[in-house]
Amino acid sequence: YNIFNNNKELECMFIALLSLIIIMILVGMSIGIYLLNGFGLMEMAQRKGEKYPFLGFIPYASSYLQGNIAYNNKNGGLFFLISQIVYLFLVNIASFLLRLFRNTFEDPNIIFIILVLIIGLVSLAEIIIVYVTYFRIFRKYSDHYVLMLIVTILTFGLTAPIFIFAIRKNKILRD
Repeated sequence: YNIFNNNKELECMFIALLSLIIIMILVGMSIGIYLLNGFGLMEMAQRKGEKYPFLGFIPYASSYLQGNIAYNNKNGGLFFLISQIVYLFLVNIASFLLRLFRNTFEDPNIIFIILVLIIGLVSLAEIIIVYVTYFRIFRKYSDHYVLMLIVTILTFGLTAPIFIFAIRKNKILRD
């Protein structure tokens, strides 16, 4: 007895199962990368003598901790944290204005271009700040910092937590 009326149902079930497997793999990888970053930052913070090394596991607080490790002071952590908050705020405001003004003006092209330009420039600035912070951490703890940064850039930042975890027990080479 065939429980499937046609091959389309079987094909849909296969696609759904494959999609579920892919989603589970991606979620597992995301959790793994999150944990590697958290443990790496926590170990570096403990060795540096930070007061709250567990902040490596808390979103945004980990940015503060990462900035402190990279820039050797409290202002570095605050700068890195504020840069990420400002980035999210500006991009959300620009996106909101983009949706708001989309149908308001007769010629919305200029508003659209300006808002997209703002979003692009703010995003570029944030990307530069993030990669400079990674560079400073890699340079501080490893002799292979240039290679680590290149691989991090080529993988859009996905390998940075792996590198942070890998160098977490290294001695500080440079300040």
